[in-house]
Amino acid sequence: MMPGHQPPPPTRGQPSRLSPSSHARQRAGRTPPVIIIDGTEYMTAREAAAHLGLSVGTLRNQRSEARSPMTYIRQLGRVLYPVSEVERYAREIGR
Repeated sequence: MMPGHQPPPPTRGQPSRLSPSSHARQRAGRTPPVIIIDGTEYMTAREAAAHLGLSVGTLRNQRSEARSPMTYIRQLGRVLYPVSEVERYAREIGR
């Protein structure tokens, strides 16, 4: 390629030559970070919902209607689910 010459931009139907964002690379295949409180591992409601294939709203509705299938705590304004509870519920619903 000649100096200063740029390849043409991709046209419709051609894949882009740009790599995925670093955020997308980080998300791909990674396990959610774990929060440890008093020796118990927790994950946020968002992470639990993603792990279970449910929406955050579904988990919120279950909590507000006092029918959550998992125990949870509120810590610093965040809802946290014990990882063991999320994994148990995932097995229960076949996820």
